[in-house]
Amino acid sequence: TQELEQSNEQLRQAVESQHRAQQELAAIEERQRLILDALPAQIAYVGDDLRYRFVNQGYAEMFGMSKEEVVGKGVAEVMGEQTMEDIGEQIQRTLDGEETVYEYRFDRGDSEVITKRMLIPHKTAGGTVSGLLNLSLDITAEKEAERKLTEAQRMSAVGQLAGGLAHDFNNL
Repeated sequence: TQELEQSNEQLRQAVESQHRAQQELAAIEERQRLILDALPAQIAYVGDDLRYRFVNQGYAEMFGMSKEEVVGKGVAEVMGEQTMEDIGEQIQRTLDGEETVYEYRFDRGDSEVITKRMLIPHKTAGGTVSGLLNLSLDITAEKEAERKLTEAQRMSAVGQLAGGLAHDFNNL
């Protein structure tokens, strides 16, 4: 009876320990979700079958969906066939084990969006690629600022040229 009581106590302690560990794990997962959703980047994990396993809030919003609507769907279903054709080569290179970085422009509603994307292969312990991590940043504002700066520099150069020409004509 005493051995049985000791075994029961050990079992209770093990169950309590497992329960605490599960609670701690759930809290860690929730914190990680909060952090990933707060980042100004779009993050997704896609399996080698090209189905979404995870997306953060920013990624889902980029396509006008909720996270639950995206997870489990294929990349072509979410991004569209045209986008899949456009970036298929980068996806294949990543699934072949190469990290790829590229910019991609697409229309979202009435405006154009420019993203910089990094596709990182996820390898198993055996070295085979089991999926890819997609990190995307919306660089539309930066590209627009870059375009305006280039335009301003061009206008400044034209102004200097016109001033120089006017000075030369004045000298004549």
